[in-house]
Amino acid sequence: MPLSTHTNSLYLLAAYPVFGLGTGLVSPPITNTAVTGLPPDQVGVAGALTASARQFGTSIGVAVTGAIVTSSGIDLTSASHAAWAVFAGCGFVALALGLVSTSNWAKVAATRNSRRIADATTS
Repeated sequence: MPLSTHTNSLYLLAAYPVFGLGTGLVSPPITNTAVTGLPPDQVGVAGALTASARQFGTSIGVAVTGAIVTSSGIDLTSASHAAWAVFAGCGFVALALGLVSTSNWAKVAATRNSRRIADATTS
């Protein structure tokens, strides 16, 4: 069902939890990927950087979406379609990066780098 000025509020109330669920399902694996393989004394820094990057990305996403919607010169409902297309594209990029970062290659690289970091901090 495409959005219009007459979209039923129940449709929107159903869509918002789906969006929130998607965000909730993405955040823990991102943090897990960031801290996997790090020595315990550096996990906090990696978690903080991940949280900061997430907040920065959200801020930039709101700004870019607002710019797309307001620059089109058409009504808000029609203009939001381009913003949703950008969101979908970013979602596919995030999915691809998630698949790459949790592959066997990434796990081996994380283990190897963890050893390097541990060796560098002990010497």
